[in-house]
Amino acid sequence: MKCVRSLSALVVAMAAFASVAAQTRQDPVPAEDRAKAEPPALAWFQKNVSPFASDVPSSSEIKAFVEKLGDARLFGLGEPTHGDHQSQLFKNHAIRELVRQGKIDSLMLEINRTPGAEIDAYVNEGKGDLVKLMLDSGIFSIWRTDDFANMILWLRAHVIRTGKPFRIYGIDCQETGIDFRDALDYLAKHDPEVAKKLRSPLQPIITAEDSPLTFVAWWKSQPEANYALYEKAALDLLAALKAHKESGKADEGFDEALYAANAGLQGLRAFEFEIGPNEMDMTKIPGDYFSRRDVSMAQNTVARIGTERRAALWAHDMHVIAEIPQFIYDMGLRTVGSELRRALGAKYVSVGFAWTVGSFHAKEFKPGDSIAEAQLRPVIEHELSCDLPGDLGEFLSRVGPERFWVDLRDADEATKAWGALPYYRGWAGWGMSEELWHKNPMSDAVTLIPTFDFLVYTKRISPSTTFKLPAKAGS
Repeated sequence: MKCVRSLSALVVAMAAFASVAAQTRQDPVPAEDRAKAEPPALAWFQKNVSPFASDVPSSSEIKAFVEKLGDARLFGLGEPTHGDHQSQLFKNHAIRELVRQGKIDSLMLEINRTPGAEIDAYVNEGKGDLVKLMLDSGIFSIWRTDDFANMILWLRAHVIRTGKPFRIYGIDCQETGIDFRDALDYLAKHDPEVAKKLRSPLQPIITAEDSPLTFVAWWKSQPEANYALYEKAALDLLAALKAHKESGKADEGFDEALYAANAGLQGLRAFEFEIGPNEMDMTKIPGDYFSRRDVSMAQNTVARIGTERRAALWAHDMHVIAEIPQFIYDMGLRTVGSELRRALGAKYVSVGFAWTVGSFHAKEFKPGDSIAEAQLRPVIEHELSCDLPGDLGEFLSRVGPERFWVDLRDADEATKAWGALPYYRGWAGWGMSEELWHKNPMSDAVTLIPTFDFLVYTKRISPSTTFKLPAKAGS
């Protein structure tokens, strides 16, 4: 069962209000304010960017970038869309160089727990088959690409050559049934009666993993009253596992079982107000609701790195954002990166991406669609641009080089003032709406500084190199 949630509070809000979104473009900031702030910022960029000559950075170019990242414990590597080739390619090379320089020993992926474990077993032990991993492991379809597969293959080769392990973790919480199943399977080995009792109320969620429906469609088919039953059963499962540990019987599988049970509860709570056939009542939803997945992924990342590990995080730009305005934070909105910055301080470094023109892969999200309807559409190429006044891509196209990176932490005061103005980013997730592209100011008009520590810019992007295989026999 596919379980894909919108990227962040802003994307969910855009989907929720798509039917009433403005049909003409709305400037995120007055043109006169941009006109005053842009000239000194443009001059600073022109003096401080580090160009790279092609989509494949040279050894010296990527080495300089990684050296400038410093000695953080966690590097959040974003992407402006889930379906462009250039950001995935750049991250592939950045991760390799981070490994070569000894700055990371693990990778946190915006995927679920079990596909992360399968990739980890392949990279470190040679278990499984890379092709089957890419096709059947639960890796989201947006990353079934040549670049993602190539990165995994390189990490496997690095482990073989060096003999040093490199850990892979999926930190998402969107395989609720599998998480509950694995936690219950562990408990059943030690306390079968308790496990049997707890499995019964959770069995519909576990069974739903084999459903051809997307998770959202299945969730909509459940009575709203069932949510309280599922949540209570999840809390009872956690309590049973903690009691098991307190009895002194926990073995080497306990920590993973507890992690799985927590991830299952996180998945439930991330969709709490979307259960049942009725539309969400936005007036009754707490401010933190659309950030629950981000908060969960941040918690899972912190749990996985512990006190010793140093890692890169592969996720969307919206997730890796390191700083958000205090008034937004006070509303309950969070990102993975903002939670990591609060947990790790300057030891978390975020890298955002930007572009001006080109194509990328995504599913079409038409106004009035439900998420379940959009999920059933095929991934297609979208030819779009981010080149109007008020677009970050338009501003960056005036800097000069067609590809560059820049350390935004070095910005002068005038550039910081410019960076505090919101610009349209040209962001897209697994699904997007061409009809509403940049017309809704809630879509992705975001400040650049101090939102990100680094920015990587490519003027022209092209679609990610997906496998584009024939349909599975019998499907």
